[in-house]
Amino acid sequence: MALNYNEFKEYVRQRELNNYRSYLEVINNINEFYDEKDFKFFYPRNVFNDQETELLIFFKDGYVSIRPDIDQKWVYEHHYGKVISKSLVASRYTADIHELTITFENGKKVVLDSRDDSNPDWLSDYSKVIRELFKLI
Repeated sequence: MALNYNEFKEYVRQRELNNYRSYLEVINNINEFYDEKDFKFFYPRNVFNDQETELLIFFKDGYVSIRPDIDQKWVYEHHYGKVISKSLVASRYTADIHELTITFENGKKVVLDSRDDSNPDWLSDYSKVIRELFKLI
């Protein structure tokens, strides 16, 4: 499985991720702003490739998107709303490419793609996580 929130924190503490100091700042802010018991799902986009990182935390009534801006600051956007639809494009094989689109009542859409959000070494893990999130919501 791709990183859940506790595993992510441990990778950061062990300095196993690039930009671990920046992620440590995010973890401290998350601890200040949110109660982990309210987290339904954590999805770390692009922490294993060279694309722009986005950390997604899903709640019962929405999600928060955490991403860096051009000034190396972190932007926290909390979107409220219930899921009104979900769509999964699934490979014939569980560990291959999967894409999940989640649409919220506020009009926001989140698209998760196991190929684009990870790297070849993590593709199967991200595919499994996307399948788990599809079942959860």
